[in-house]
Amino acid sequence: MVIAARTGQGKTLCFGIPILDIIVRHIQKHDKVEPLDKIFGIIMSPTRELAIQIKDHLEAVVPPEYQEAIKIVAIVGGMSIEKQLRLLKQKPAIIVATPGRLWELMSEQANEYLIKGLPMTDVLVLDEADRMMADGHFREMRDILSHIYYQRVQIKQGKKKSTEEPKSEQKQAAI
Repeated sequence: MVIAARTGQGKTLCFGIPILDIIVRHIQKHDKVEPLDKIFGIIMSPTRELAIQIKDHLEAVVPPEYQEAIKIVAIVGGMSIEKQLRLLKQKPAIIVATPGRLWELMSEQANEYLIKGLPMTDVLVLDEADRMMADGHFREMRDILSHIYYQRVQIKQGKKKSTEEPKSEQKQAAI
C-alpha cells in the first residue's frame, strides 16, 4: 500500500492503527494480557525526530488495558546504544527505527531479538521511503530488507520441510 498526503493528515494512524489491531487481536485470541515477545511491526523512518514522533503517536492510541503488554520503542541514532539494547530486552511489539541505527544493532551488535524477530514481523512500514532514499539510507535499507526476506524464506522452508517425511539421508544424518 502507498499512502500520500500532506503533513498532519493522519498517515501515521493509517498504518499504526492496523498494527495495533493485529496485536490486540493476538492478545484476545490467546486470552492473555502480558508483555509480548514478538515483533509485530517495524516502522522505518528517515530521521530520529520523526521516529520518536511516530512512537509517541502510537503510544497515545494504545488502548489503556493493553499498555503494559504493547511495548513500542524508538531505535535511532544519536542515543546510547546500550540504552537501546536495554529497550530491546523488553521485547517490544513495535519498533520504530532509522535504518542506520537498526542495521548497526543488527550487524555490529548482533541483537538476537532483531535478527530473529524481524523476518517474522507482520507489518513492515517504510515511512517517507522517498526521503530515506534521498538521504542516502539505500544501503542499510537494502541490507535490512534482504535480511528480512531471505531469513523469512529460510524459516518458511524449514517449517515446510519439518512437516514432510524426511528422506533416508536426512534420517541417517539426524541419527
